Amino acid sequence: MGQKTNNHIARGEYGRHELYINYVCKPIIYFLHLQCMDNSRLPKLCYRMMFKMNEHGRINWCSKVQRQLFSNEFGVVWENQGVGDTKLFMNLFKQRLKDINLQTWSDYIGNSSKCAFYSKVKDYVCINENIQKLSYNLRYEFLSIICSNHKLALKKGRHENQPRENRLCKICNTNEIEDEFNVVLVCPILADIRRNILPK
Repeated sequence: MGQKTNNHIARGEYGRHELYINYVCKPIIYFLHLQCMDNSRLPKLCYRMMFKMNEHGRINWCSKVQRQLFSNEFGVVWENQGVGDTKLFMNLFKQRLKDINLQTWSDYIGNSSKCAFYSKVKDYVCINENIQKLSYNLRYEFLSIICSNHKLALKKGRHENQPRENRLCKICNTNEIEDEFNVVLVCPILADIRRNILPK
């Protein structure tokens, strides 16, 4: 996968969610850890001080924790200042973040012109096991097509501000736009190559 591959496509192929999920979870974990501390400990005393400042409108670390919990529909945790089972809650909280991230990813993939072909072959953030079974060279070429990391007229024309309808396939006379769909399924000149590569 090339360096210029779209970030959303790259995450979709590698099955990775955005790093901010771990970033958001860490302060929530520490918030729950503080709730279990003895009230005489210095970190707990500092927390109580910031909690009171937050109640009076002073923006601090507590404010950010409160905002994260309420924005992800776990405001009751803030109101109760803790949970019963920390591990279970963090699993639920992290899954909520992943679900939101997946929805954001799906919206981008579905609405971006750069991902028009990708949105038709991939609808979830995960590693495709079938692609992993291909040889390295074939996998590289296949992913180049799927991830729009190629030099087809569709992409080159975009950089040259060429109208989409003029980005035609130069190796056949079908007057079809040279895009991923044309290369994989339509272009008659590439029929023999497709026959040797694609499963019947």
